[in-house]
Amino acid sequence: MYIYLTLSLISRSDELCYNSVLYDGLYIYLTIIQHTIVKKMKRTQKDWASEFRIYLREIPPKVFSCVELEPLFDNLRRRKILPSRLSYNKFLAEVISRNMINKTNIRYVGKANSRRKEFIRYTYKSPSSFSIALSLRSRSYLSHISALFLHGLTEQPPETIIVNKEQSAKNSSNELTQAGIDRAFKKAARQSNYIWAWKDSRFILLNGKQTGDFGVINIKIDTGEHLRATNLERTLVDIVVRPSYSGGVIEIVEAYRRARKVLSTKKIVQILKRLDYAYPYHQSIGFVMERAGFEKQQLDLLRNEGINFDFYLDYQIRNKAYDDTWRLYFPKGL
Repeated sequence: MYIYLTLSLISRSDELCYNSVLYDGLYIYLTIIQHTIVKKMKRTQKDWASEFRIYLREIPPKVFSCVELEPLFDNLRRRKILPSRLSYNKFLAEVISRNMINKTNIRYVGKANSRRKEFIRYTYKSPSSFSIALSLRSRSYLSHISALFLHGLTEQPPETIIVNKEQSAKNSSNELTQAGIDRAFKKAARQSNYIWAWKDSRFILLNGKQTGDFGVINIKIDTGEHLRATNLERTLVDIVVRPSYSGGVIEIVEAYRRARKVLSTKKIVQILKRLDYAYPYHQSIGFVMERAGFEKQQLDLLRNEGINFDFYLDYQIRNKAYDDTWRLYFPKGL
């Protein structure tokens, strides 16, 4: 306004000078506006980035899928932490470039046919390999050797992480016979071929028996992450059912020995009834508990379930020994 009034006092004879001053003044004015806008944009960008960092500090290490990040983005924009003009793709590019969130890839290395060869995930801080594994399937949970580690029943962190996603319910009405048991356990145990690799870890994805996530709990680890996993008793049942996902029979006996003071045999029996396995796994569990030093009173709860068949501690046992009490074949030297 000041520039305009000053220029209006210049005489018409000085029109050339007038135009020159006018253009110079307009250039200065526009330059000032441009600098103001740029400074404001930078300040706004800095503000939302700072606000987003504050938000991230409130959560533990976490894994996001692209689908999970979009609601987070919408929520932050509704709370006016993010500017309304900021698009989702620009937001994602910005937080990655500023190292607020990191992009990581999980590769498929299994033998089964899989339409998907790669998962892309976005990580905050340094989430555990357990969290990365759980991000592959919704409502999945850690089981077998992975759950065993979370319960402190094995010392070595597993390089192979077992993730279970329950299949739909199936009807099974086949009558159990001794010939059927012998035939099934002479073969190798079925193994999942759905295997994924991330850094030094491998993830085996199982489609386990439908249980309605029975015995699945949230376990909080030292980093603050909450992990879905089987509880103590469910874990100790699962490892007997599938020794190949649990470190083998020696590791299983040792896990029961470590759990001796906290394990509830009544809960074991309740879980077996709820899971309703066709095979008499209570015989295997009773044998393992006896080897691990459990008292007779606890063992009798399993014997009372009946011992009507010869059974096997593992699949395809090459050098077998036999326990008359539990009517169970097991590897020699155990």
